[in-house]
Amino acid sequence: IFLFTLCVPVAGAELSCIIATTKTANPRIEWKKIGSKETTYVFFDNKMQGDWAYRAHLNSRTSLVIANVTRADKGIYRCEVVAPEDTRIGAEININLTVHVKPVPPKCHVPQSVPVGKSATLQCQEKEGFPEPTYNWYRNGEALPLDSKASSKFQNSSFTVNTKTGTLVSRM
Repeated sequence: IFLFTLCVPVAGAELSCIIATTKTANPRIEWKKIGSKETTYVFFDNKMQGDWAYRAHLNSRTSLVIANVTRADKGIYRCEVVAPEDTRIGAEININLTVHVKPVPPKCHVPQSVPVGKSATLQCQEKEGFPEPTYNWYRNGEALPLDSKASSKFQNSSFTVNTKTGTLVSRM
């Protein structure tokens, strides 16, 4: 029987699968990261595996502590416990680790000049933040509507804003 918790401090994460009851003195514990194409051992044969050896450790036998968590660490982790002397010999629990990353200032692409009567595309994006950021465009400190036709204030303009891609397209 397992209880689990997920604790994500500033620079690390602690994934726990707690053995509630067992007759087996030293059950075998394994941690794996489940990927869409492959499964990677994190803790196997009583030791950390691969690059996990340099930045992860077990805390109290069943809690996996990962230091310096990055966006690449997000995913599903499986704790497997085998207790041969118990009625239920093995059990496992999956824990989904979500890593939130603060967005960085976006890179913007704005044309230096646009001929009169031609359309223009302005775009700002950043690829680091998770969950993905949304974008708003402003003119003279005032937020622009998603479509200029939605506001009487911008009736002489013709543009659309895409908050997901960070794109503003002016139409002529």
